[in-house]
Amino acid sequence: MFDVGRSIFYVPFLFFFIFLSFSFFPAASLAQDQPDTATEENTCAECHQSSDDERLKKPAADWELSVHKKAGVSCKDCHGGDPSSYDAAMEAKAGFTGKPKKEDIPALCARCHADSKKMRVYNLRTDQYSYYQESIHGKRLAGERDKKVPTCVDCHGTHAVFSRKDPRSPVHRPNIIKTCSKCHSDKAYMAEYKVPTDQYDGYLQSYHGKLLVEKEDPRVPTCADCHSGHGAAPPGAKDVTEVCGNCHSVTAEFFSKSKHSLAMEETGKPRCVNCHGKHNIPFPGVEKFTGDGPDDCRSCHPPDSPAFKEGVRLKGMLETADASVRKARDAVAELKKKGGTGFEISNLGDKLDDANTKLVKTVAMTHTMHIPLLEKRTEEITGAAKKVHEEIEAIFKELKIRNIGLIFTWVFLLLFIWALNEKRKSIRKEALRRKRTEGSRGRRAEDRGQKTEDRRQRAGDSGGQE
Repeated sequence: MFDVGRSIFYVPFLFFFIFLSFSFFPAASLAQDQPDTATEENTCAECHQSSDDERLKKPAADWELSVHKKAGVSCKDCHGGDPSSYDAAMEAKAGFTGKPKKEDIPALCARCHADSKKMRVYNLRTDQYSYYQESIHGKRLAGERDKKVPTCVDCHGTHAVFSRKDPRSPVHRPNIIKTCSKCHSDKAYMAEYKVPTDQYDGYLQSYHGKLLVEKEDPRVPTCADCHSGHGAAPPGAKDVTEVCGNCHSVTAEFFSKSKHSLAMEETGKPRCVNCHGKHNIPFPGVEKFTGDGPDDCRSCHPPDSPAFKEGVRLKGMLETADASVRKARDAVAELKKKGGTGFEISNLGDKLDDANTKLVKTVAMTHTMHIPLLEKRTEEITGAAKKVHEEIEAIFKELKIRNIGLIFTWVFLLLFIWALNEKRKSIRKEALRRKRTEGSRGRRAEDRGQKTEDRRQRAGDSGGQE
């Protein structure tokens, strides 16, 4: 028969054994899955950090700051050896390789960075090595053993490797252009490759460069966006439109519907770079339609050609539309300055914003070179801006009438106040006059009474004597 009292006696022992199981066995299996790199002895770092030689000390100090240190990547993972022992740390039998050869570095980094299982926890791509092998850099390194081309460490750093989100990283977005320029702006270094070395200076002068350097706009393309990062290569003639279209997708769509697009398919020109430049890309203005620069329309279309005349016409349409929007916007600002806030003018601002947005899109649409469509749109923009300006003019007239009415009101009020004051003074003057008159009459009455009394008294005195 089941003895409840005896069963209860064994319950504490049961919980004790369960506690032991969860305390030891799972911890042991977890330790097998995740090596304890935090407590692992690292004689490499200890020796280098205690060295008086700065060349040996700096790598260890840089590694302490790196993302690799935080991720548990130690010296042996790149250099081999046995860091748990001072004696065997640099032994060949322990796999010590020392400083990796330049041509071996991409494959060395790829042992981790091409492993999807290892990179999954950091949400990092694993295709960099394959892209690098197909790049101009990778092909020259592998095929021609060109040791001047960059490898992973030249762009990302050797021991002080930081996340690309870290401003200290050479591949942090605002720093990429400087990183690439270390080689590509060095004339002596690039002499044998016969490629230009003015890209960095040109980019700094460009609209892209100013937005990146001065405002750190993350939307602005860097070298890696146009040439690819690990798969670095110059865009081919047919690829340029696609590359630019990655950002300027709407403009690229308009260009694909133009005569220029057909011409590019047949002759390879005009591409984006033929009209806008390569690295020194200025903010495009309507002056390109009639300018005589190497990237302007005249460089292909003579001034007496129908195409150039269309450009002149298009420039005029855009300038008229832009001037109308600016004039209306200035009028709104002037209205606010002169006290027009008492009127409902928020809808005018909305109308101008719509007109300006339409103008921006119309500028992009010039890549279609569809003159009738562009003429219709610019007329709509000009008409909308003129209506806003007319409404503002009507408000100014109403404001003028109100101001005149206000002046008359103030004049009337001042005259009324003056009249009231004059009336007040007249009343006071009349009251004073009456008071003086009554006083004078009272004195005369007293005098007459006194005289009568005196006569009576004299008459009495005369009677008594008789």
